[in-house]
Amino acid sequence: MRERNDHLTIRKIIYPFLLIAMVITCMAGTKPVFAAQAASDALDAAFAEDEEDTVSTANAGRFIFDDNNLDESQVATLDAQAQQLYDDYGIGIYFGEDNSPSDLDAITRAEAFYQENCAIQDGVMLYLTSDEYYVYLSGRAEHIFTEEEVDQIWNIFVTDNTYYDEGISDYLTYMGQVMESHGLQVIPSDRQKSLLVDDADLLSEWEEADLLERLTSVSNKEQMDVAVVTVNSLGGKTPEAFADDYYDYNGYGQGADNDGVLLLISMEERDWHVSTTGFGITAVNDAAIELIEDRVVSHLSDGDYYGAFTSYCSTVDEVAEMARNGEPYTGGLSWSKSQIFGASGILSVILGFGIGMIATGRQKKNLKRVRRQHGATAYIYGDASHLSVSDDRFIRRNVVRTRIEHDDDHRSGGGGGSTIHFGGSGTMHGGGGGKF
Repeated sequence: MRERNDHLTIRKIIYPFLLIAMVITCMAGTKPVFAAQAASDALDAAFAEDEEDTVSTANAGRFIFDDNNLDESQVATLDAQAQQLYDDYGIGIYFGEDNSPSDLDAITRAEAFYQENCAIQDGVMLYLTSDEYYVYLSGRAEHIFTEEEVDQIWNIFVTDNTYYDEGISDYLTYMGQVMESHGLQVIPSDRQKSLLVDDADLLSEWEEADLLERLTSVSNKEQMDVAVVTVNSLGGKTPEAFADDYYDYNGYGQGADNDGVLLLISMEERDWHVSTTGFGITAVNDAAIELIEDRVVSHLSDGDYYGAFTSYCSTVDEVAEMARNGEPYTGGLSWSKSQIFGASGILSVILGFGIGMIATGRQKKNLKRVRRQHGATAYIYGDASHLSVSDDRFIRRNVVRTRIEHDDDHRSGGGGGSTIHFGGSGTMHGGGGGKF
């Protein structure tokens, strides 16, 4: 019985450590998957897409929704005027009137009317009810026009106009003038320029070819455009405005959110600036911008532009990969969660094995005093031997798994956040820059 008890003691020592090692190792490679929620999100997206397609198909090319005060010919003329504005500036300019009785306020009714009837996501709508009006802004339009410009719309519509078609035409003309003053252009659906544009001629032919290959490889891998643009002058714009507009109006970015990042170099005042959009805002956050500055600017100052751009490319690849894995770069040389769990699992296995070996060695020494006996009675010491029966019963386990909600709003400061702004096109951008 002594030998049996010694073996049980060894097992009691070793098993807890092995159990801990197994649990931690499993945690290192396991991430909760909320299949039900994912399926629900996918269905919601599919229904939303179907609904949007229905609106687009039904009302494509229609901008004027007023069947009571305008005849078909007047509507067709005004639709053509609005269509031309959209073709020139990429913003839909709408007019809608609904005099049906409702207990809802004009703001709520305008939003519902736009979503139901207007095919273009980025747009402006002058909306009238029987006793109210409201100017509704959608998509990029929310971040383009000033409050004063929006307030002026009603005055333009009613001043010196006796007929609806005249008022609507003046409203459309006014919006065209405002959009021209903002320098708005149509944002292409496809990229118009290369991932490498070296207008400042900073690279040799071999360096251009090699760098373009690197940029293309990282762009394909991370599913976002990674671009470099060099210019001699900013044309009077700020580095931020130039980089944002260059990105938007040349169609950079992949996917619905135009995911990507662009590094701009201007030789006029020796400016560098990084502009990010979509997933690029998450991947190349404020901390990553600082990392790019640390790795790239010294090369720029030394005139090693090829070294600067290859370092930028590899850094974006590095931080984008971290963000894809749900762990955006936060600064420093810290290990990721998976690395920490993995190292902990390995350490626990080694630690458990080591402690088990030590315990086994001690028990083995104690066994040297024991001699082999030829009968079981030799192991019985009077009445000291008692056989007790015990069993461990697993009663219940109630696991409550709550999905952790993450704040997807882009924020300024460290900790993986990004400082965001809206470019001249109304598109959300992140980024940063400086001098070299």
